[in-house]
Amino acid sequence: MQRNKVNRILALALSAVMAAGLVGCQSGGNNSQSAPEKTQEEAAGDQKEQEASDSGSQDEGSGDAESENISFSVFGNIWDPYPESSDIYDKWQEETNTTINFEWTQADSFETQLAAKVSSQDLPDVILTETPQSLIDEGVLVPITEYLEKDCPNFMGMLNDADMAYLTNVNDQEVYGMALIMDIRGAYSTAIRSDWLDNLGLEQPKTWEEWVNVWTKFKQEDANGNGNANDEIPLAVEYANFYMLESIFGINSNGYFSVENGEYIYDPENPKYEAFLDGMRQLYADGILYQEYITCDAAQLSTIGSNNTLGTMVNWAEQAKLLALASREVDEDALFSCITPITGPDKAAGIPARAKVQPKIYFTRAALESGKLERILKALDWLFSEEGILLTNYGIEGTHYEMVDGNPVVKEPYNADFATARSYGLIPSPIIYCFLTDSYMQYLMGANTYEDLDETGKSFVDGLNINDDYFYDKAPTLTTDAYMEYNELLEQQISLRDQYIMGKIDRDTYNQQYQELKDSGLQQIIDEAAQAYKLITE
Repeated sequence: MQRNKVNRILALALSAVMAAGLVGCQSGGNNSQSAPEKTQEEAAGDQKEQEASDSGSQDEGSGDAESENISFSVFGNIWDPYPESSDIYDKWQEETNTTINFEWTQADSFETQLAAKVSSQDLPDVILTETPQSLIDEGVLVPITEYLEKDCPNFMGMLNDADMAYLTNVNDQEVYGMALIMDIRGAYSTAIRSDWLDNLGLEQPKTWEEWVNVWTKFKQEDANGNGNANDEIPLAVEYANFYMLESIFGINSNGYFSVENGEYIYDPENPKYEAFLDGMRQLYADGILYQEYITCDAAQLSTIGSNNTLGTMVNWAEQAKLLALASREVDEDALFSCITPITGPDKAAGIPARAKVQPKIYFTRAALESGKLERILKALDWLFSEEGILLTNYGIEGTHYEMVDGNPVVKEPYNADFATARSYGLIPSPIIYCFLTDSYMQYLMGANTYEDLDETGKSFVDGLNINDDYFYDKAPTLTTDAYMEYNELLEQQISLRDQYIMGKIDRDTYNQQYQELKDSGLQQIIDEAAQAYKLITE
């Protein structure tokens, strides 16, 4: 966020924790001007007076709304427990002098209903989707690149050059959408059964050799103490997240690609990939890696994690708490302790951060042709202003939160948990906003402090906070023409990888079949992706 906005958020008396932790909502920015810090009374005054007294600010607050009310339509997916209307949406419309006609649908019918709207030319002004490429190709969506600096200064102030790669269309280098901005970096964590370590008299592993030793003892020495030395699973991860294990060998993957030294590299082309393959093959052969890892979805990982047989996982940090509590039905001392990532043979260690930029809102030609596009953009940009950030994260002062010692504190019952907050329309992820670390922690903790939590709750919170030195930002997925045409070849390579890891084929067979995939179109994906990344990051 631009420094002038930082000062004014401080003037609005946001907490010291939030001010210190605004990663996504302060970092970057295209303007480094700063404005003098204001008092709380000044900040709460009329927006026009603020801008007159602070000429450096580009903040677009409620005072910039044009005098004429406009209406526009939004079509998108909504899910429980979010309401279809709320005080938050009403306040947003009031502050931006707009009337927003929301048309919500459920995920299972979204694509069908959207296709019908496109076919009948009954287009909404705004579409909420995470898969916009076909709509762009059909001309349904319009680029907004030329409007961003003028109409979306708050939103743009939260982005740096690297962030723009996640918004830029690879085919024409245009920006078509706006994004939800996540200030919270933590999401995943490595977790180990620390009670198993205690059972076997082991210390928390720090090196690759120590990790292999711990896993071997988990496998061989009845770590769960149930009398069966053959039921322990030393290491497992959800199959969709198997790529996270590549970071042990120095590849910070998004599932297919990583960025190293400014180059967009397909994982199997990375020189470190051979060590990853051989390392996983050995762990599988030794019975350390879950033998059914290729079918391990979230439900299966939860099953083995809660039945007292799983020793180590890379998973959502929250699962360390939930699976420990579930395992206590079998072993009252069960504890998954969140720890820093597994260190590999060459001392590499990493874990993906929660995506900061999550594109999801796009604009149709109907909005452009009606002449409403710029007003719509300004209304959405307001969500990233000081007032918009406060509204979406904490709600309405006096109703949802109070200022306590100069800090916004969410009131009961809204602060009970995430589901409760969402049921009142707070932290409205069906649309876009900047989700602050401070509000995230308030909804996570409820009215508790860290000291109030039991050891499973502390482990969850630890998992969100201990990985700062190990986070990496996943490379953007670049949907080039080749990617769209030959996408199935990426999955065929994953299948080939698994055959090698499970010992079903040797290295020569792997290399031969991998080359055949490259000759069939995979090389085009690799080449186009590398070129596209250069174009969108220049």
